[in-house]
Amino acid sequence: MDTMAVLITPDSVRDKIDHLVLADLTTALKATVIFQKYLSVTKTDVESVYQRLVKRCFFSALVHNTSSGLSLFVVFQGQELFPQIKAVKGMFRLKNGRIICSGLRLKYQGKSLDQLTEEGYRGKQLFYRLFEFRLHTTDNAEETIKLCRLVLSPAEFSSVLKNTEQYQFS
Repeated sequence: MDTMAVLITPDSVRDKIDHLVLADLTTALKATVIFQKYLSVTKTDVESVYQRLVKRCFFSALVHNTSSGLSLFVVFQGQELFPQIKAVKGMFRLKNGRIICSGLRLKYQGKSLDQLTEEGYRGKQLFYRLFEFRLHTTDNAEETIKLCRLVLSPAEFSSVLKNTEQYQFS
């Protein structure tokens, strides 16, 4: 049994589609929602959980898009969640100035590079809007533990993860 954290990002909350993203996830995953709450994530939280991504070109966009406001934090429990979520989210690439994506990333894709440029976005703001993330998920048990420890109170953490095999070592 896997336990996975999902952060439905501030962009989704601001655009009032957080409930649609959650409904799509709940339908697509063979899993149960065991916890959900609106909360804010800080830059320090993101850097702490995703240390392996700090030097990647998209990291500043990840930090901006996950820490720029209120997010819906959801914890799912089910079998083989990490492989499932990769397929459900789909892929995301930037190739020759074009966004190539599939799955929920395609369904909830933001505007194209051409549209954003036409609207006057430049530089860092263009980069942030281009890489507008609607949801972010933990990729493994270790990331799930780290993120839950950072954003949940000790009582919430204990309650959410108490009967989960993969967290007995934490």
